Amino acid sequence: MKKTKSLVQVSLMAAIVFLAAYIIHVPTAGGVIHLGDCMVFVAAALLGKRKGAAASAIGMALFDLMSGYAIWAPFSFVIKGVMAYVAATIIEKNTSNSVKTQILAFLLSSVWMVTAYYFSQVLIGTLLTGEFVSSYAAFVYALKDVPTNIFQVVSGVVISIPLIKAIEKKFVLNNK
Repeated sequence: MKKTKSLVQVSLMAAIVFLAAYIIHVPTAGGVIHLGDCMVFVAAALLGKRKGAAASAIGMALFDLMSGYAIWAPFSFVIKGVMAYVAATIIEKNTSNSVKTQILAFLLSSVWMVTAYYFSQVLIGTLLTGEFVSSYAAFVYALKDVPTNIFQVVSGVVISIPLIKAIEKKFVLNNK
């Protein structure tokens, strides 16, 4: 029964992560801005390390596959999974579960996300040109995505904090 409950929790949260990114997303020059990161943070806070990471990785990789960004799916799977895992680990290590702890956890995991997507963009840029010589250009070109990624994760933090508190207030969640 416990395995079924966990499977349902991860599946539902993966669907919510996917829908948050898929329903409201704005294509930009460097990718896309969406609300998926908000739900990655919610998954981390409510489901914990393993389940939150699994739901986030699956939901965001599925978004990339379904939205025309398939090249990013393997990167998103790892990056968003680690992002949720890091955030949940910080939250779980602090027993107070305060808003300050959540904000710190989300911001630290956001540093990972922005950095990881930057280097992923460099790797993709280098591989697509087929020349290592152009990797310098890939490093420079990848900088264009950094402000968009920062905006996206900060928006995710701002939206997720009151959402998490509202969910925790309404439901008793002791299933990590």
